[in-house]
Formats: sequence, structure tokens, C-alpha cells
Amino acid sequence: MEVRPSQLKQFFANLQTPLTSLYICGPHWMTDAHVVAIMPIVGENLMRLELVRCLAWEEEGPDRLLSDFSAVSIAHHCKQLKSFAMVESDVTCHGLEMVVSANTGITTLNLSSNNKRLYTPDDRAIGIISRHLPRLEVLRNYWPDPRTPDWLNDSSLIALVDAQERESGGSGIFLKLLGWYSLAPQLTIRGIKYAIEKGVKEIEIDRPGFYSIKDLGSDVKFYHPEYSHYIDASYYERTGVLTSRHL
Repeated sequence: MEVRPSQLKQFFANLQTPLTSLYICGPHWMTDAHVVAIMPIVGENLMRLELVRCLAWEEEGPDRLLSDFSAVSIAHHCKQLKSFAMVESDVTCHGLEMVVSANTGITTLNLSSNNKRLYTPDDRAIGIISRHLPRLEVLRNYWPDPRTPDWLNDSSLIALVDAQERESGGSGIFLKLLGWYSLAPQLTIRGIKYAIEKGVKEIEIDRPGFYSIKDLGSDVKFYHPEYSHYIDASYYERTGVLTSRHL
């Protein structure tokens, strides 16, 4: 079923109820035009916005993913976000900076499956996050494409942790939880161990028996999501709660 931007706009207008949380996952008809149409209606009161695998399926050629046009509209109309997810999109560092600079209270961020556009050799994405979200608590990055460099890697994670430590004046970091895909080749035990030593206490991972976790020597908790990801608004519980002593 295809929903036109005008129809989606009318739907939200007819709700006549301010929304604080909006989670849209997996439509094959959603474009930037849909986001631009609904943000003036729903954006003002949103505290959680999660757009996961929103795309326009193309019979011939690649699917059209949400891009910076959506991010700009979100930035213009959302000013109270605490949790933001834009998963599998074509958003760039410019779009990311627009959103987070307008919503510096974000504490939960999910940018999974965005390495094609967010990666830059100078780790610009993590610099944007560090600068505008200095008190970020939850960071998720599932489904990176192993064929291309990823925006979250050992060096960028270490840079984020160091920036948070400077923000706190050396009293610790704010980052509490990392969620990532165990087969991501560029985020290794080096970066994860550094984050844990600095204060990260919870890890979400698709394989709770990930071979190198036992080498961390920490009481950090490990969560196994129902699927190989976990969305903030998900009804699915995280399972397999373990400590490194059990692995």
C-alpha cells in the first residue's frame, strides 16, 4: 500500500493530539516529501523520533532513502528530542549536524546502517556528536556495511569517550551503553575495551558469546536484543543478560 505525503499529513492532523513519541519502521513508500509534510504538525512536541528503514522502493534501480532534506525539516520543527534514530538512510554529516545542533538534549542516538554517507576520513560524524551532544548516554550502530569504512570505529569511539571525559572535567563519562554488530570489522576489542575502562557499563550485541568479550575483565553487562538490533521504542525485550565473568 502506498501512502501519499498529503494523506500522511492529513492522518496526523486528524489525530488532534500532540505526539511526544513517533516510531516509523519499514515502509516502502516513504520519501523526504513525507517527512517534510508531517514535521510542521508533529515536530513541536516530539521527544522521541525514530525513522527506521524508511524508503521508497524502486522496481528498477536503487531504493530511495531518506536524506538531508528530511534532516533539515526535523531540525526546523523538533527542538525537544531526547531520543533520535535515523536508520538506513542517506543522511550526511551536514544533516546530522542540523538535527543534533537543534536538539542538544538528545541522550539516545541510533545511526545504524549509515556508513555510506556518514563516514569521512577525519571522523567528522563523531566530532559533530561530541560537540553538540556532550552528554550522550546511549549510542547504537548496527548493520554497518563491511565493504565500506564505518563512521563508528576504534579511533572515533575513543575520540568520543575522550571528549566526554574533558566535558566532565575528568570526573568520568556520560556514555552508559553501546549497541553494535559483532561482525563490524572496524570496531574492535581495542575501542570497546577503552570505552568500558572509561565508564561504559552496558553493551548490546547480536552475539552474546562474542569470542573476545571475555578478555575485557570487567563487570559490564551484556544484552542480547531479540533481533540483531534494538530500537528505543521497541516492544521486544533484550534478553541474555550476562556479565563478562560468565563468558
